[in-house]
Amino acid sequence: MAGLTWFELDADATEHPKTVQLELLLSTDAAFTYIARLWTYCYRTHVSDRFEGAHAAAAIERVVRWPGKKGAFVQAAIDCRVRPGGADGDAIVVRGVKERLGPHLAKREADRVRIQEKRDAAEDSIRGRGDVAQGSRRRRRVVAGNRERDKDKDLTEITAASEGSPSTPPREGEASAPSAAPPALQVQEVFALCARTFASLRGVAYTVPNEQARAADRAAAEDLARTGDLAEIRERWESALSNKGFPRVDSIADLGKFWVRFSPPPAVAAQRLAQRAAAAEAAEAAERRRGMQDPGGAG
Repeated sequence: MAGLTWFELDADATEHPKTVQLELLLSTDAAFTYIARLWTYCYRTHVSDRFEGAHAAAAIERVVRWPGKKGAFVQAAIDCRVRPGGADGDAIVVRGVKERLGPHLAKREADRVRIQEKRDAAEDSIRGRGDVAQGSRRRRRVVAGNRERDKDKDLTEITAASEGSPSTPPREGEASAPSAAPPALQVQEVFALCARTFASLRGVAYTVPNEQARAADRAAAEDLARTGDLAEIRERWESALSNKGFPRVDSIADLGKFWVRFSPPPAVAAQRLAQRAAAAEAAEAAERRRGMQDPGGAG
């Protein structure tokens, strides 16, 4: 990793008492040149304030191009407390480099992580769109095959196959499953409505590809039946089948999954809610009147 491409220099660096002291110890007025070369190397190439090993002093003098006696430059710098700053075991530490270089490297690492996270998120998004597209192609192939297979079947037969014949009584010796409270609509009504609407809008019979899809349709139809409103089911089903964008709806299970997405405008929804409340209140009043007319029943 490359380090700093530039660094700040104090205005009095060349005339600082430590610089003057180093010039006197080395008997040369070029002492600051050697220090500047050391800083440049540490910031840009070495990217560290430490020189490790038994040859650390020799490495420093090679970097600054010291032409004098071996070890004289490093010893003089240590004596006058100008860079290098001191020995740490077998390492020589250049004073001041860490304080300036550290924040720069920390920011660079944070930027690298941030950029990588953006790239990973973009790749995940592209991969997700590819998976959706692949799934859509597979689904279109399945639907096309089912249309070809069932093109000559009667609508009643398609509806019965889709709903799994819920009205068929249990076979002899087969116990019927306990049922919860009956929904407001029969599941068969929901299947029939959806099959008619699908054939009208898509121009082909409504089919399901396998048992798993049939079970999902049945569960969704049971939930839709509890709404008790065939008109609303028809409206949302038509809106979903006509939708050209996302989400793609091809089954009753899809309608149940995206039911809220195709909800009517708030004003229409409020009107329907009021109509349902009025109908429920009227039914309750009629029930009370029947009870008043025949309080004891037949004796």
